[in-house]
Amino acid sequence: IDFFYLPIDFKNRCNRGYAFINFVNYTDILHFHKRYFGKHWRTFNSDKICDITYARIQGKAAMLKRFENSALMEKDEEYKPLVFVSNGPDKGMRLPFSQNTSSSSSGKHGNGGGGHNHHHHNGPSHSHSNHSNNNSKKS
Repeated sequence: IDFFYLPIDFKNRCNRGYAFINFVNYTDILHFHKRYFGKHWRTFNSDKICDITYARIQGKAAMLKRFENSALMEKDEEYKPLVFVSNGPDKGMRLPFSQNTSSSSSGKHGNGGGGHNHHHHNGPSHSHSNHSNNNSKKS
């Protein structure tokens, strides 16, 4: 993956039950789906079930652009999306989110906006697919 974001409900100080994950390789989506789709989140003492769907916004560059001017950027680092090098010898190395907004999508650490971004969430076991590439997960 090269992008991960778990939205937080700041009023209640807990996550909102879903996440955005951008997969660099399509095959990683298949492995992730096989491991987590339909699974219960017993660790969180919850009856919720993992559902995986494609997100409206696709690719690392688009996700970075979506958040670069949001109020989220005024929050502590722990609440910001996690961004990682997409390819090359440093693949998987974490990068500060602020460095990754517009320059990394075309620079040496970016993936040029490619990738497969999915939206995962917990809820009734159903799947939505619009054949784009965004993945997210609820917890």
